[in-house]
Amino acid sequence: MGARAQSRISKRVMLVIIVVALLAVAVGITALLHPQKGNQVTFSDNTILSDDLRGPYEDGVDDMSIRSFAGQSNINADFYQIDMSKSSRSVFIGFEDAHWKDENLLDTSPKLPSQAYNVILLIGLREGSILQAKIGEHYKPFLYLIFIGPYRMSHMMARDLMPEGETECPPEPPLELYNKGHADFVLEDVNTWVLDVDAWFRDSLSTDFPAGTRHYVELSFRVTCSLRS
Repeated sequence: MGARAQSRISKRVMLVIIVVALLAVAVGITALLHPQKGNQVTFSDNTILSDDLRGPYEDGVDDMSIRSFAGQSNINADFYQIDMSKSSRSVFIGFEDAHWKDENLLDTSPKLPSQAYNVILLIGLREGSILQAKIGEHYKPFLYLIFIGPYRMSHMMARDLMPEGETECPPEPPLELYNKGHADFVLEDVNTWVLDVDAWFRDSLSTDFPAGTRHYVELSFRVTCSLRS
């Protein structure tokens, strides 16, 4: 091969290298200017449960975990888990402004202080599938709110109703309270779910659930979930 041919090949190789390098730089700049967002959630303010005023909660940032457990054969329900138990992020829960009832469903004083809590929120469906959900349709989710309260005691707040015909587990809270208010989980577009809640929950220490002393609290909150996976 002559010197001219080798020179042409070298120039072509260099041109390809330069083009690839420029593309890599362009892709890198685009990623910096328009980063791909992961799973995110936002909590509305002016409700009993509200955000910490630091913007959206994003999976993988500040030790946040926002995961989908949908379509897994070893789990008998589809659900999303929003976990800030190890995060610097928190939500404010105004328990002292909420309505409480005792085991006999009589009004009682607040059992928890109003403050910031690092919570784990489970949002799921016992009937239907998250993966096959239809845009605009309203689903009735089960909800579990887990957090560390005073004296480092772990609390679990539950709102759950088993499918008709399953009598092994009673509804939480009792139907008299469960049927008051609402909890709706709506798929607004392909990647966005909205949870709108104004409903009663059973509160108990996690170690005592499902037995043990219980109280009931009425909570309101709204969560927008932008889920990419």
